[in-house]
Amino acid sequence: MAEVKLVRLVTGEDVLTDKVQLLIKEDRRFYSLNKPTRMAFATGDDGNVGVRLIPLCPFTNDEQVDIAEDHVLYTVEVVDEIAQEYHRIHNNVVVPNQELVLPQ
Repeated sequence: MAEVKLVRLVTGEDVLTDKVQLLIKEDRRFYSLNKPTRMAFATGDDGNVGVRLIPLCPFTNDEQVDIAEDHVLYTVEVVDEIAQEYHRIHNNVVVPNQELVLPQ
């Protein structure tokens, strides 16, 4: 499974992606993000706070977005639970969080 990175933008937005690539176009540097998905906190009907994943650019068919390098503060790898949810919504595949034990 591809690792999922969190990209923090100068706007304060946290964006998840499964691929971060540094590009140079016309003497400008960009981070190219694949399937960028914004993380937002949301309060459920029960009052509990959770995380909601929202497409960064919901009105495009493009799976890749380029963001100017100076708009990125940092990139880090996310915890397994967030990575699994990211893969679930993008791949329609549920990834088990425990090892499968098979009889011998």
